[in-house]
Amino acid sequence: MKKLSWDVLINQIQDDPLKISLGDDDNMLNFFLEYCHHHYNLTKAYDPDYFFLFYNDTGIDLYQSFYDLLSRYTEYDMQKTLSISQEDALKSFMLKESIFFKGKASYFKIFDDYNNNNDNNNNDNNNDDDNNDNNDNNDNNNNNNDNNNDNNNDDNNNNDNNTDNNDSPMKIDMTLPPKHISAIFEKYLVLNKHSTIDRKILIESALQLTSKEMQLFRAENFGSIPTFDISKKEKYLDISSYCKNHWKICDYLEKMERLYVKDTFDLKFGTPFYEIEVLLIPIIKAYLEDYNIPKMIFSFKNINELITFNLGAYGVMAYIFTVVVALLLFFECYLVYRYRKHPCLRVISPIFCIMIIIGCTLNMLKILQNLPPYSEFRAKVDTIYRTISTNLIYIPMFVVTYRIYKIFKSNSVTSKFMTDKKLIAIIIFIITLMVIFRLVIIVTQEFYCLPFGSLRSPRYPEWLYTNKEIFQKYYESYLRIVFICLLFMIITTGNVSKRFGDICYVFIVFLLNIVDFIVERLLQKLSHEYYPQLLFLIFIFNAISYFCVSITW
Repeated sequence: MKKLSWDVLINQIQDDPLKISLGDDDNMLNFFLEYCHHHYNLTKAYDPDYFFLFYNDTGIDLYQSFYDLLSRYTEYDMQKTLSISQEDALKSFMLKESIFFKGKASYFKIFDDYNNNNDNNNNDNNNDDDNNDNNDNNDNNNNNNDNNNDNNNDDNNNNDNNTDNNDSPMKIDMTLPPKHISAIFEKYLVLNKHSTIDRKILIESALQLTSKEMQLFRAENFGSIPTFDISKKEKYLDISSYCKNHWKICDYLEKMERLYVKDTFDLKFGTPFYEIEVLLIPIIKAYLEDYNIPKMIFSFKNINELITFNLGAYGVMAYIFTVVVALLLFFECYLVYRYRKHPCLRVISPIFCIMIIIGCTLNMLKILQNLPPYSEFRAKVDTIYRTISTNLIYIPMFVVTYRIYKIFKSNSVTSKFMTDKKLIAIIIFIITLMVIFRLVIIVTQEFYCLPFGSLRSPRYPEWLYTNKEIFQKYYESYLRIVFICLLFMIITTGNVSKRFGDICYVFIVFLLNIVDFIVERLLQKLSHEYYPQLLFLIFIFNAISYFCVSITW
């Protein structure tokens, strides 16, 4: 069996239909991955980019081969094949309708007990033959045959009533799958940290349930396979004792080439495994029914890649266009600074205008953070970056409006306490506080990538951190307070705000929030078919919007 592949094995047993419990989702995924692993090594140690084979030209050949294998040796009834349960497959095997049964390792004890019972029955029959004359022997044989048939009927749930009385119980031989490759699902015992039960009791219970003693108990009484390291049997007496009593199982465990299913889908930006179980398996079954290779290609590509990967020339052009517009805005800052003493500019506080323009420019550039490459470090830097860029718009607007508000209230043209230097110090102080707030989040919280979308739809990159909803609620409340105060002061000062142009601040905030909302939603919702082209258009819209706001207010 070590040298055989599934293709060769099926060719050798083509007289019997292939009956594997593909109706069971786990078995379907296991069989598919085992078959793929026969043709291509699905391990990172062998090829770090192994997952590409599922959606390049190699993948097309692989899917065709898998489809041909099942369609040819399953009585050409794919729908019936995909509905076979584990119980149906076992029943067909016991009724000798299928030449082999592909089951879990825990079935070993069941079949081993079955063989032992048959051997004991045969030994009892032989002893009876030795103690009786020929006539009695014939009678006993008839009786024994009847008894054997009754036992077989019981084992097969009374479904073998038509079995010939002369048929002898079959001998079940057990072996590892072809090439000794076996898909493995690792299971874990998880403690609920929100449980009302005492934590010490939970930990003690978990340790007992996963202990070596408990594994041996389950192995002896329920036929489960222990998870301790068999290679250490020479070192530990209990493992050595188990292998002496169950030498076949230990031999299989040592020879088995393990294919860890979860590790196969453990990708940097991969889909969560629960989506693999819930969505991918039905897609594989649907492919076997309608032979839709493009859907398989898209699904496996979507598992490994985000929609922003492989943008090609459009991604480069989006970068270039955004950077060019940013340079124009920085040039605008230079012009404002150069002509800062002009009477028209002095009225609107040039230094704060420059801050707001820089804030708008940084906000425009933040869209580039949505493009690859991605990393946890970059996500943390982006958190600080967005805080600075947003506050460079809000806070200068706030302090300038506050100065006008104080002048309006004091009926004085100037205010000794509202000089540019003091206002700049206030701006730096507030922004520094917000940066410290974000730094606390970066240091104390765990960042992770959870793309927007699912396996069936294009996935868009999104970085989150633990307790984000709580921290974000505080931060957004702070921005709302700033905006409400800004709006209150503008309304209170009335015509004075219009004279100094502060009324534009409200429209700027509204417009920029609307632009950000539109851009974010479009990037998440656009179709994958023309995504690079549409993304380039969105970048143009984003850049022009910020540019127009910056030069017109």
